[in-house]
Amino acid sequence: AGAGLSTDAADGGDGGDVVVTAGKAFGGNAVTDIGGDVLVSAGEATSAVGGAVKVMSGFSVSTSSGNVEVATAAAGAVGVSGDVLIDTGASTSGDTGMMAVSTGVATQGNSGGAYMTTGDSFYGLTGNVELTTGAATSGDAGDIRLTVGAGDTNNGGDVITTAGSTMAAGMVGGNVVLTAGAGMSTDAADGGDGGDVVVTA
Repeated sequence: AGAGLSTDAADGGDGGDVVVTAGKAFGGNAVTDIGGDVLVSAGEATSAVGGAVKVMSGFSVSTSSGNVEVATAAAGAVGVSGDVLIDTGASTSGDTGMMAVSTGVATQGNSGGAYMTTGDSFYGLTGNVELTTGAATSGDAGDIRLTVGAGDTNNGGDVITTAGSTMAAGMVGGNVVLTAGAGMSTDAADGGDGGDVVVTA
């Protein structure tokens, strides 16, 4: 896109946008007449790794960098809004790819927060937040770890787990449940032991 070359301090030139829009579907069939897709794929490789797809916001010399926003459109009169799906590829004989969500390092300020929140609901249930590791066929299942950073000159952070409250008459607040895994083996010589729940101050 074109550059905004005016350096006027009151209202200098803005850089042009790059807009990529797929085609609209005017058909009347609610199942088959779908809008066009926007597909962006990196190149394949025969011997080395395939190409990357990189999406990066713009840098600013004087102020904040731009945002990277990924969102689905709102639902129409009937139906649900679209999903946001982030997956790494499958692997046949090696490890699958890692998924990392991190905020940047702050030199003289606070680092950014990382938030996972489901939407509010007015006449139904709000969505769940689920953290689940995959099942293991011949090895150990993965861990779920909640770790707070150490403090160098101030206090370490807290781990706070709070169940939901309720204002409804006759209802109860949510529970906080910690359950160790069961040992399901029925082997007579050495059956499985259940895991421990360890709380240490």
